[in-house]
Amino acid sequence: MKFHRVLLFTSIQMDITPVGDDLHVLLTCGGENRLGCTAFSTPLPDTDPVECETSVITDVENPEDLFCPYIAENLCKKTGQRVLVTVGSQIVAVVTVL
Repeated sequence: MKFHRVLLFTSIQMDITPVGDDLHVLLTCGGENRLGCTAFSTPLPDTDPVECETSVITDVENPEDLFCPYIAENLCKKTGQRVLVTVGSQIVAVVTVL
């Protein structure tokens, strides 16, 4: 499943790939991309509504990134699936500006 959005100053693409029962989400935007952040969110057992535990790895240039774990945790809560989100560093810069 692919989503593509064009903002005034850039284009953002989201690729969602099922991996068994889990999901992998890749967010990129035009221009040079390199990894900026990865977040892995896992649903906690026996919680209603679903609660998730999220681990984050960020690029040293973007340690304050909150966008990546936000997506991972929200998809985990809505689907009850384990979710891995990988975000390009250009996306982190765009979202920080917004």
